Amino acid sequence: MPRKGRSRKGEGETLREEAEVEVKKSKPLKPQRTRVLAGPEEVKAASLEISSILVERLGIGSFVSASIILDIVESVVANYVESRGKSKIERADVELIVKRLELQREALYKHIASKIMVEEEELDSVKLEFIVNYAPEIAGKTAPTLYRLVKEKGPSHLLENLKRLWETYGSPTLLACPRCGFKALTPDFYCIVCGSTPEEGEVKRNMGFETQLRQAAVKWHEKLIAEAVNAGFVYYNGEIKPPSMGKKGADVVFHLSYREKSILREVMAERKSSTGASTVAG
Repeated sequence: MPRKGRSRKGEGETLREEAEVEVKKSKPLKPQRTRVLAGPEEVKAASLEISSILVERLGIGSFVSASIILDIVESVVANYVESRGKSKIERADVELIVKRLELQREALYKHIASKIMVEEEELDSVKLEFIVNYAPEIAGKTAPTLYRLVKEKGPSHLLENLKRLWETYGSPTLLACPRCGFKALTPDFYCIVCGSTPEEGEVKRNMGFETQLRQAAVKWHEKLIAEAVNAGFVYYNGEIKPPSMGKKGADVVFHLSYREKSILREVMAERKSSTGASTVAG
């Protein structure tokens, strides 16, 4: 009997404990506070401050305003606020973002140069030098536009840099223009960069055509030399080739002058003379 009493008491305690657990479960949970992030106005104000600091630290404040990088800075600040759950942008946050963006200065330079090219109506020599020196890819691709501006406003030493960037990032052709020096002549002798249309003779003199013609002809079979003389023209694709090799793609056609045909005849005569001498010697 005592055992049964203790058993019933144990059951009662168990029920009470279970009931207490259920009560606890049924109690409403306290609502969690939602963190309020820094608003658009605060983000905008911080972005303006950061942009102003950056243009000075990057050494470009004398010729561009802070607004030129405001769009990219504002995007960085907004992402920073959201990822950190910041309800207020502190001085330490401003400095941290500035330092992070300073590490991306090359990307910022390209961004600035691109905006200058698109948005600025007047480009002075300082801005031109900035684009050429700090945004090489953009400068190379826009060399035809920049060439005209550099010629008008200087500094003239930028032309050599621009020429190199054109060949690296632009659309260089086989032939250099005798007027501007850029590899920008189309097969019909129009210069993509400076807009000039030099005569064929001028192009030949600039490239040392006669020397290249002789160097090519000494490697040809005699029949190919005679073919070029009779046809009156050759092709050029980085090297001179006879007509029977056919025109391909951007090959340039060069018409042979009387003097140039004479060079080919001289090569043939020299070869016959050399062959005859070998036969006699044999």
